[in-house]
Amino acid sequence: LQRLRASASAIGRMADGDYADPVVAEGRDELGQMLVSIEAMRGRVASVLQQVQGSSQTVSTASREINEGTA
Repeated sequence: LQRLRASASAIGRMADGDYADPVVAEGRDELGQMLVSIEAMRGRVASVLQQVQGSSQTVSTASREINEGTA
């Protein structure tokens, strides 16, 4: 039950928008396989979020430069 509780906690954190902590995936049974998949999903979502953040910073910088040039 400890692994099941840990996986529920990890999924809850991700549902709240926290993708920082890796999901510990142990075991070769169905639960272990599910945790491996959850960790892969967490990693991919975290990567996409980082790319979006980088893009928004680029747009913000460009917008500020355009505004300064216009002024």
